[in-house]
Amino acid sequence: MTPRRSSITPIAVFDISSSSVAGAHALLYPQPDRPVVLLTQSRVDIALQEDIDIDRFVKNTVHSLMRVVEDVRKSDIHQPVHVQLALSAPWYVTQTRTIVYTRSTPFICTKKLIDDLVAKEIEYVFTHDMDRFGSYGNDAVLIDRQISAVILNGYATARPYGKKATSLDLHVTVTVAPKLVIEQFTDVIFHTYGMRKLSITTTPSMAFVVARDYLSAPTDFLILDVGEEITDIAFIKNHSMLYQHSFPVGTHELYRHIASAGRQTLLEARAAIETFRLGKLNGKAKATIETAITSFVATWQRGLQEVLDQGQFGFCLPEQAFLLTDPRFEQLFSVVIKTDPLIKHICVRGSIDPLFVNNVLLGSHVEAPDATVDGVLGMSALFVARYL
Repeated sequence: MTPRRSSITPIAVFDISSSSVAGAHALLYPQPDRPVVLLTQSRVDIALQEDIDIDRFVKNTVHSLMRVVEDVRKSDIHQPVHVQLALSAPWYVTQTRTIVYTRSTPFICTKKLIDDLVAKEIEYVFTHDMDRFGSYGNDAVLIDRQISAVILNGYATARPYGKKATSLDLHVTVTVAPKLVIEQFTDVIFHTYGMRKLSITTTPSMAFVVARDYLSAPTDFLILDVGEEITDIAFIKNHSMLYQHSFPVGTHELYRHIASAGRQTLLEARAAIETFRLGKLNGKAKATIETAITSFVATWQRGLQEVLDQGQFGFCLPEQAFLLTDPRFEQLFSVVIKTDPLIKHICVRGSIDPLFVNNVLLGSHVEAPDATVDGVLGMSALFVARYL
């Protein structure tokens, strides 16, 4: 249930994805059953790149964030009391680890013992998993840490403190981000809004909370965040996020397949797929697009298979999945998810029912006067409403 507030609360939410940035001002009402209202929304696409250069990538993203902040500030006079940043891959690193602690004689499990063990894992991620960010990976900040399971002497427990054991297993998910990049993002926010409360989370973590608390999600489900350059997948079991992974294939990969097949630039490929959607391509041009789509789907399925082959999800996938992606690709991924041979083989019921996080799914919880609700921004506002 959404906690009660004593007055209407203005907030700002921002989505920083792999190749787009979005933002909104929203109002949270004290009545728990009243929808969140998105007062203004803005999304800016980052220019398509033939190759990913980290310095140019960061610079373009910061510039896009500045444009979005300026857009929403000009469109609404409210002064947000809280700002929420939601990061999609590749702006963070998430590692799921199992910590094993054993002693020959019984010990007492304490909060300090667990905190110290988790702190060592966080330090390990700080020092060993930041190379992908190049020069930006020299320092890191903790975005999130979740303990999904505590096991004493082979038995899971929700109340471990004060109990004696000779073995302790912890299942921990740690999310960190490059400090220099995060500081550039937050500097844009603070320069515009002044110093105020600001929180940072990841899109999969946010989707997990919203699906659980607002969208009647089952105890076990998947989250698939198909961004422009990267796909994130998270597995939820018994209302806990057990594992999260990503693979470097997103919607922009389709443009690259089209450009390669038709000997076009990326911008020409993007225009071609839009023409194809309108049913205005015939003959060889249409066949080229269809071949590129088939090739892209196969590439995306291979990336998904590599994640599933690691076995972190167990032997059966749940039948429910919440998908976040550009609305223009919803129909494509609906078909892909429902027909993927590996999913059909290892899913509990032989197929997955994809629910897209969009204005239709969020309709009773989020409103946007005279506009269509941006799914990720609506979800961000609900996330803030849940915890603020």
